[in-house]
Amino acid sequence: MQVLVTGAFGWTAAAIVKAVKHAGHKVVAFDLPTAVCSDEMRALFDKVVLGTIAVFADVYCATQSIDAIIHLAVAINKDDYQKPAIPFSVNVQGAYNVFESARRRGIQKIVLMSEAAVHVHHPEGEYLHAVTDW
Repeated sequence: MQVLVTGAFGWTAAAIVKAVKHAGHKVVAFDLPTAVCSDEMRALFDKVVLGTIAVFADVYCATQSIDAIIHLAVAINKDDYQKPAIPFSVNVQGAYNVFESARRRGIQKIVLMSEAAVHVHHPEGEYLHAVTDW
């Protein structure tokens, strides 16, 4: 099986990619052109596709010949969450792009693990209010 992993260069992906490879599957990595990937991680990928999760054409291209998707891509910089534009385009539009690409290509196996609380450092005692902090 050929598995696309979005956000594949991130620290959350490391254990997942290793498990997928250990199970005998091919891994196609999808991440930003500016993202940094260690040589150790890059050696695990059968193919690397660079693009932006918020751009449908990039995601659709990455899903060509894919049997399953593990969607990990999420806005990760602290400043990304100061205004809604970036988290919406990456987290919401990106997830839509993954699911719509899968629908069009007939990919029925998708794991969604995109969760900012896992990726974004949140200082103790400092909370955002959904209405007043935007």
